[in-house]
Amino acid sequence: MDLVKLRKFETLGPFEIKDELIKLAKKTSRTTQSAFLNAGRGNPNWIATTPREGFFLLGQFAVTESKRVMDLPAGVGGMPIGCQVSTSLSDGGYPELPCAGLVDGTSGAPWISGSTVTGVIGGLHGGGCAENLSYSSPFDQHISQLLARAEEGGPGDAPPSAYDDEC
Repeated sequence: MDLVKLRKFETLGPFEIKDELIKLAKKTSRTTQSAFLNAGRGNPNWIATTPREGFFLLGQFAVTESKRVMDLPAGVGGMPIGCQVSTSLSDGGYPELPCAGLVDGTSGAPWISGSTVTGVIGGLHGGGCAENLSYSSPFDQHISQLLARAEEGGPGDAPPSAYDDEC
């Protein structure tokens, strides 16, 4: 097969390539001692490596994301966790979220009201000491300033050198 004919295959999809290969095999079987055997429909996608790799990557992401939320024995992953409750402020001014079921690994998860992020787990006591109560850093002028700096490509805040966890 010459280079011009091979270039034609670059524009074809997997099923079109299969059809061309069948035509070529039939033509060859008429002029040689080789018999043409059509072993069934089959799935010619084995040659479409890029979509397969993309699909595989999507599957890996789905499993990793599921395990990030919850990873139980016997290979059971989790679904996103949600609570529909009212928040309040702690004595120190940290937003509180009373919600059972926010397990380890939910740090950094957003608190959303409508389409607005109103908090992020990880404030007071690293997010909370009790299983049914989580905290957020206050979304105040400091957060607004940090967001403005980030949008301008400026520096972030320096992390604390010591983390005081009273739990």
